[in-house]
Amino acid sequence: MADVVTALDRVATETQASKRIEAVKDILPTALRPNGMNPLGTIYQAVSQGLHGETDEDCLDLAGQLRTALDFLIVTIEEHKATAEKYSAAIKGLQNAKKPT
Repeated sequence: MADVVTALDRVATETQASKRIEAVKDILPTALRPNGMNPLGTIYQAVSQGLHGETDEDCLDLAGQLRTALDFLIVTIEEHKATAEKYSAAIKGLQNAKKPT
């Protein structure tokens, strides 16, 4: 947990996106890094590449790929949150269950 706090402290004052991504990429849950890929760096690189001189056609292709990547990240985060909430409720229920006498 200390690593997370340290990384977040570093990005709070950082203005350069690539340095922010570098600071937090290793604290992403493994569910958001399939096959060890860094989605933040990859997405940032694709957006940056498009902004700096790609054709409209290439940008549209990148946009489709970005949408797929962002859809995965958002759905995975939402599923994780919902599952964590159910898990937490189940554990609380078990803790509050009456013990047999």
